[in-house]
Amino acid sequence: MEYKKILLPDELSQETDRYIKKVIDSLKKAEKLNVIDEGILYILAESHNQFIKATEMINREGLTVAGTRNTIVSHPAVRIAKDAKSVCLSIMTEMGLTIKSRNKMNVLENETEKSPLQNFFSEND
Repeated sequence: MEYKKILLPDELSQETDRYIKKVIDSLKKAEKLNVIDEGILYILAESHNQFIKATEMINREGLTVAGTRNTIVSHPAVRIAKDAKSVCLSIMTEMGLTIKSRNKMNVLENETEKSPLQNFFSEND
C-alpha cells in the first residue's frame, strides 16, 4: 500500500508528516500494514499533530494563563497536549510502535516457534 493512497488529515505539521511516513514505511517493511489500518493511522496522525501544535502553543505562551478573577490557571493547551499524547501512546502501543510493545510482540511471535528442545523431541517421536 502506498503512502499517498492512505487517507490522512490535511495540514499536518512537518514533524507529524515525517513521523507518519516513518511509521508507514516501517509497517510496510515489516509487512504489518493492512488496508484496514488506515483509520487508526488517521487517528494517530491527527493526535500526533494536535500534540505538536499544543506543545508549540505552550512553548510560546507558557504553561499558565490568566483566568477569571485574576487567578492563574493551566493553559488549555496543556490538557489538549496531555489528551493527544495519551491517544498517541495507546495507538503506538497497540501497533507495536514502542520499544516495549515491539519486544513483547517479538516474544509472542517467538513463543509460537518451537524451541530447539521441542524440535529435538518432535523429531524423535
